[in-house]
Amino acid sequence: MNKVLNIKKRITGTIIFLSLLILSNTGTYATDNTSSNGYWIKKYIAAVEQRNEIPRGLLSAIVSIESGFNPTAVNIEGKSVITNNKYEAIKIIKNAVNQGVTNIDVGIAQINYRWHKDNFRNIEEMINPTANIEYAAKLLLSLFKQHGTWHKAIRHYHSANPNHHNQYSRKVVIAWLGSGQLIK
Repeated sequence: MNKVLNIKKRITGTIIFLSLLILSNTGTYATDNTSSNGYWIKKYIAAVEQRNEIPRGLLSAIVSIESGFNPTAVNIEGKSVITNNKYEAIKIIKNAVNQGVTNIDVGIAQINYRWHKDNFRNIEEMINPTANIEYAAKLLLSLFKQHGTWHKAIRHYHSANPNHHNQYSRKVVIAWLGSGQLIK
C-alpha cells in the first residue's frame, strides 16, 4: 500500500514538474495568469515540500514572504526592483553584476546571487522558478540538518546575523501559521 502511494506521489510530482518546466521554457509562468492566483506554482511548491520532507506549508510561507510568489522578483542591495518579465529581470541582474554588484536576491525564493551563484549554470537557470524552488528546498533542508530545528533553518535561510533574521523568522512563522499548518 505504501509503495503504491509513493509511486502515485512521484507521478503527481513529475507531472507538476513537467508542466512548470514547459511553462517556464515558453516564457510564461503560472502566476502570470491572475485568475490562477499562482495555483500551479503553489502546487509545485507543495510537491517539492513533500518530496524533500519539509513540513507542509513551510517553503510556501518562505516564498510568500520572499517574493509574494513572483517568479521574476529581483532585489538589488536591499531594494526591490519591479520587472515585467523574466527577460527584463535577467537584463537587470546582468547589468548589476557587470557593475560589480553581487548582493542580488533572485527569483521566486530570492536566492542570493553572491552566495549561491555557483550552484546554477547561469542567471537564466537561477531565475527559472522550478530551479529556484528546488534549490531553495535543498538549502532549507541543509540548514535544518545543520542547525537541528526548522525555526533555526528559517532564520539562517535569510541570514546568519540575528539582527537580520529574527524579524524575518517571525514573518515566515506568521505566514506559515496563517496557511493553517502546524509547526513541528
